[in-house]
Amino acid sequence: MKLIMRRWFLLFCLCFVASGLLATTPFSEEKVDPTKPVTGLVGSDAAVKAPEKTEFPVEGTIEVDSALRLREYPWGPVTGLFGSGTKVTVIGAEGDFYKVQVNGQTGYMHKNFVSIAGAPASQTEPDYPGDTRSGGSLPKPGSAGSTGDDTGSTGPVASKPSVIGQTQGDGTIAGALTWAHDQMPGGSCKGVNRNNGKRSSDSKCWSGWCLAFVGTSYGRNFPQLCAPSAIQAYYNCRDAGKISANHNPPAGAVMFTDKTSTNPYGHIFIATGEKAANGEPIIITTTSTVIKKMTLSQVIGSTHYLGWAMP
Repeated sequence: MKLIMRRWFLLFCLCFVASGLLATTPFSEEKVDPTKPVTGLVGSDAAVKAPEKTEFPVEGTIEVDSALRLREYPWGPVTGLFGSGTKVTVIGAEGDFYKVQVNGQTGYMHKNFVSIAGAPASQTEPDYPGDTRSGGSLPKPGSAGSTGDDTGSTGPVASKPSVIGQTQGDGTIAGALTWAHDQMPGGSCKGVNRNNGKRSSDSKCWSGWCLAFVGTSYGRNFPQLCAPSAIQAYYNCRDAGKISANHNPPAGAVMFTDKTSTNPYGHIFIATGEKAANGEPIIITTTSTVIKKMTLSQVIGSTHYLGWAMP
């Protein structure tokens, strides 16, 4: 009997010790300070997440190899350049940009190059729409005469991100202008010229194919542009009563110059709705190598300007 009691006592002691071991490392529950991040818990729900909403204003620091552009609005005109290490006050956020105050100026800087507490700069090159990589800008959404309703109003038209990276435009004015910008250096350059099968990234894609470029920007939905040449497209627009001969084209207008002794086909290009400092219209046109923005007089040169038409 004593032997049996002794065995039960030993078994009880072993169970007591085992329970103590199970209550300690590595299976014990540790108290976590919710104000501190938890490390070593990748993918675990136990990890403490950073606050989803940043309270502004906060101090930030530019981190960039060369200089960071300050823009009037996201992907808008450049208003200043600031070097790495420059301190900024971040007063808000809009999409991929911070709204900042720096050296007495207010504007927007890309989040990838501005570090704030809890959100270090990734310094990853973003996808640049249009010609923004080279310092260009996109039309300001909601600007005067730019409601995106495709009425052809004077002034820049709101951009239409859905056509960026597409093979052609979607048949709207906003789509045509956004797509045309996206074929410029720094854009996705994924537009396709069905006549030769080349993409915009190929320097010969649109060389000699101005009508194909403008027609593709409108998704090939502009009936008068279904023609064998730019000059014939002009005749089609003229016969349809669409031609205006003034030098003040609205955004999205297709514009024409006459044929010459060396060019029997004429030329066609698109009005952006933007104006140069002297008030001259700025257009997007094909060249022998790339899609470019130019002033109207630069495109016309010594050729005869015929006018513009809206789809």
